[in-house]
Amino acid sequence: MNKTFHINTILPPKVDAFASTVTTSPIDLSSYNHVTFVIATGTGDTGTQSITVEACSDEVATEASPIEFRYKEALTGDDFSDYILADTSGFTTTAGDNKTYVIEVDSQALAKLEYKYLRIKAVEVVDAPVEGSIVAILTSARYSD
Repeated sequence: MNKTFHINTILPPKVDAFASTVTTSPIDLSSYNHVTFVIATGTGDTGTQSITVEACSDEVATEASPIEFRYKEALTGDDFSDYILADTSGFTTTAGDNKTYVIEVDSQALAKLEYKYLRIKAVEVVDAPVEGSIVAILTSARYSD
């Protein structure tokens, strides 16, 4: 079977998914050229988070450096914005129920750091529970099975 993509739930659905500071486990991008992170939120009237993408030196993030990335957001239903370029400080989510954020990163973004791992870091900006989850979809496999 030719495995051209891989899907991984890196933050399972939780009631207060982004409490305080949450960092996902780093994912290995060495076999793929691209990753799409999907952040889905449910109930959460006022809570917001600062979202960054960090390149990591290894699977335990001994060293982590924020990187630029592009994202789009659906603040109502499936009506997504155009892509927005985020610098290393990331972006802050919008308060309210049922938001979706799609983050795109190419493996080339890791090249100058010579890292092959990525993770999402979410820091609570407005402290209020927000249901949510994060899925990573790795695509453009470098090798086939």
